Amino acid sequence: MASRIAAGAVAIALVAIAALHVFWGSRGQLGRSAVVPERDGKPLFVPTRVACFSVAALLVAAAWLLLVGGGLLPNLGPPWLATVGPVGVGLVLLARAIGDFRYVGFFKTVRASRFAVLDTRFYSPLCALLGLGALWVVVAARMARCGSGID
Repeated sequence: MASRIAAGAVAIALVAIAALHVFWGSRGQLGRSAVVPERDGKPLFVPTRVACFSVAALLVAAAWLLLVGGGLLPNLGPPWLATVGPVGVGLVLLARAIGDFRYVGFFKTVRASRFAVLDTRFYSPLCALLGLGALWVVVAARMARCGSGID
């Protein structure tokens, strides 16, 4: 049960974030200026429509991997996918939370921009929480298979 709850919760969050990327890819502007790292008040890059849609697709794929790992969807791939998929998603999200040590993540050195403040308060903690949730999907599923009664 715990792996299913974690998988469902993290997957819902990832799909919601994917929907934001679809919105931005469809030329929506709301919130777009606060989600790109800045240097000297200027964005480090301007996300293209293709980039927004690509990130959305990857987020939906990550949600699918978690739902498979949590036993909420059937595994249509190799048996190891239900374990490796959620672990990969969790590690990628934790890596995002840790960051690049300059503009993004908990250990960034550039902290004065609007993005940096939001990243410290919201984006990085959310990535850490989602990453830990994704890893919990695997741990809880394994514990349930071992008969510990956690799931």
